[in-house]
Amino acid sequence: MHITASYETTPQERVRMLQQGMAKQRRNAWTLGISLLLGGPVWGWALHEPVAGVVAAVFALGLLTQLTVGTRSAARQQTAAVPGATEVTVTPTGVALRRPGHATEIAWWSVRFVESADFLLLFHAPRFFTAVPKRCFTLEQLAEVRAAAAAGRTVQPDARPVG
Repeated sequence: MHITASYETTPQERVRMLQQGMAKQRRNAWTLGISLLLGGPVWGWALHEPVAGVVAAVFALGLLTQLTVGTRSAARQQTAAVPGATEVTVTPTGVALRRPGHATEIAWWSVRFVESADFLLLFHAPRFFTAVPKRCFTLEQLAEVRAAAAAGRTVQPDARPVG
């Protein structure tokens, strides 16, 4: 199996990429923000410290603003628009990405493969991921990519002691 596809991302797609890749962290932050916004004034009233309630509510508003407006600006800053198409090559051993000025190869065993609504996410670490749009593959190719990721995840290189 050897699948090659290419794609170009739009600014809106890069925002969705970041939102879907960081969904768990964003969900936790939304929960915290809403809890502080609603619970802050109650907390201040219960402790007879209205200032504490106001501080919690202001902090919550700042956090919620960052989650909405901040996501768009973070996507623009962290995922620079690369002129030209990105080429993706999927093999049984991993994924190769090539774009103007950059090329990388990722082995299946070294990443956690997650499929979101619009993207195939390859997590290198909890907050570090590579996103590949699903739209660049046909349904048959997507099935092959899923199978390759599942099979390649079980194969790890030999661990040899150093020294």
